[in-house]
Amino acid sequence: MTICPNKAPHKYFYLLGRDNASSLWCIQFGSYDRQEVVFERQCYRDSLAIAASNLKIVSCGDTQDDIEALRAKLNYGDYI
Repeated sequence: MTICPNKAPHKYFYLLGRDNASSLWCIQFGSYDRQEVVFERQCYRDSLAIAASNLKIVSCGDTQDDIEALRAKLNYGDYI
């Protein structure tokens, strides 16, 4: 199988959770299927009693650089 380098990135959905100690957003789960991420978020809320305000579903490209850039923006604003 050949992968085209000019191929547009796939949309990937992430469940982010806010760390209580640092207040930074951390990746908890990810999938190409948004419904899987919604289900996982509900599991976190039901099983772990995590408040909705401490969970966030976001989407961006599917590379590590994409999600790290998004996390940096959420955690530090436009400083990075």
